[in-house]
Amino acid sequence: MIENSIEMWPIINDILRREGVARQHLNSYNEFMERGLQSIIDEVGEIEIETAEYPYKIKLGKIKLQQPRIMELDGSITHVAPMEARLRNLTYASPVMLECSVVEDGKILESRFIHIGDMPVMVKSNTCILHNLPESKLVEFG
Repeated sequence: MIENSIEMWPIINDILRREGVARQHLNSYNEFMERGLQSIIDEVGEIEIETAEYPYKIKLGKIKLQQPRIMELDGSITHVAPMEARLRNLTYASPVMLECSVVEDGKILESRFIHIGDMPVMVKSNTCILHNLPESKLVEFG
């Protein structure tokens, strides 16, 4: 067992040299945001609602993530960069929109995207506005 551990260090050192320490966290976060959230929604599929008048279902569809934003005190919506969120002591988060359809007797009555919450955004992830920006633009964003 000890010999195998010693033999693994060159491999681990190579991965750390090529990918860095944080890459595994970014990859995991990106995988969850791009596939994990949707797989959870797909697993649930629909919600049956029974009322005295008539039963119906809410069919859950696609998830969309919007650009990170904040709601100001006056109610206006402002897109935000990670540095601004940090300086203002705000959460750098993206709204999560879920497509919901009202289904009655097998027919879709209404379908629209509903804001179901905000998801914190990991800086430099695929969801972040800094993703794939050149060095000069990164300096502008602080």
